Amino acid sequence: MDPRDESEWKTRPEDRIRQLTEENVQLRDKNEILLRKLGDVQDKVDQAAGLETNLSAKLISAEEEKLKISRDLVELQIKTNKLREQYEEETFQLKNKILLQESHLAELEMDRDRLQRDVRSAREYLQAAEKNHKDLVDEYITLKSNHLALTQEHERLGLRNAELLGLVQERPGRFQGDQGQASSETDRVKLLGKQEETEEELDRIKKSYEEQQRRLEEKVVAMGKEQRENKAAIRNTQKKLAEQSVALLSSQTQLEDVLSENSRLQLRVKELSEEYRAQLVSYLHDLAEYADGPGAKKTPEKKQMKKFVDSMLQDIRASYRSREEQLASATRAYKKRLQRVIREHEALLIAYRMQREQILALGEQGSDPGPPAGHFSLTEGSQQPDLSQELHRFWEDKASLDIQQQEALEQVQGGDPTSAPAAGSRRWPSARCRRSRTGCFTAFRRSHRSRAVWDVTG
Repeated sequence: MDPRDESEWKTRPEDRIRQLTEENVQLRDKNEILLRKLGDVQDKVDQAAGLETNLSAKLISAEEEKLKISRDLVELQIKTNKLREQYEEETFQLKNKILLQESHLAELEMDRDRLQRDVRSAREYLQAAEKNHKDLVDEYITLKSNHLALTQEHERLGLRNAELLGLVQERPGRFQGDQGQASSETDRVKLLGKQEETEEELDRIKKSYEEQQRRLEEKVVAMGKEQRENKAAIRNTQKKLAEQSVALLSSQTQLEDVLSENSRLQLRVKELSEEYRAQLVSYLHDLAEYADGPGAKKTPEKKQMKKFVDSMLQDIRASYRSREEQLASATRAYKKRLQRVIREHEALLIAYRMQREQILALGEQGSDPGPPAGHFSLTEGSQQPDLSQELHRFWEDKASLDIQQQEALEQVQGGDPTSAPAAGSRRWPSARCRRSRTGCFTAFRRSHRSRAVWDVTG
């Protein structure tokens, strides 16, 4: 064997051991690195398991919260339906009460008008009866004065006849001859005939007077009885009218109470609707935050949630729609009431204008016709149609022209304020009244026609 190969063989195991040692160290390092990586992986696995547990807990809490929200929504919907049913029932009852009160009020007003007509007719009949009674009393006084005059004439004629008879009885001795006796006898016979005729006439007048007096007394008794019956009927009518007025006032008070109760309930419903809308909006915000959150998942339950959200939005729209309908009905009622007030105001203005025209046409001294009708017209910002405003301006101009004409007439006639109206009133009061009445009625019909067109367009 070669010695060099032997030395190489002797040194080769040491190198081999050293090489193996180095490889062992490297393997140990790799093993430690792998162990560290394995520990990191196990830590990550443990963390993932913990996160999964937390996510499941969060999902469970989210499900519980969703169920709670759903339960609250269902309870709120049930409560809202109950409140809505209660409100509808109370509204229906109040409407029935209002209709009953209005019908009762209309009946009372009809009874009041009928009783007023009866009272007016009874008063007119009583005035006619009193006038007839006064005429009968005047006729009775006239007949009584005539009777007294005839009685005095009869007594005067009786005294004259007695004097003539005395003269006839005293003068036979003074007269001589047949002619004197014949003339005195003739005079006596004539006087006796006239006395008998006068007595017959007086008896006839007395009988007619007694008959007329008896008839007048019967008429007076009948008129007194009829007057007492009319007064009793008027008292009964006035009593019924007072009872009807009391019932009317009580019905009006009840109607006002019902209307105030209706207003209070409407205000309460408005507050509850606003609270309900606020709660629905709050629930919608909560649901939106939950649906858009980081832990939300696309699950089939989102369809149910979408249905809940759609139902809540429909409820909000329905509440707003009911509020709009309520405001619209209130606006229509207010507009109708305003139109009725304007019509009554215009009718009163027309009646006042006609009365003022009649007073001006009569031209009585010391009578105040009052201010022009334009003084009582509504303001420019009122809800009047254009034709009514134009008509009011026309009447204002007419009133100013009448005043200027009256002042001009006073100046022409020397400052006498009563001569011009009096002279004019003797000539054309009836024609002026007819013209003013015709003009007022024509303007009233035109204003009603224009108001009807304005109501349809408005």
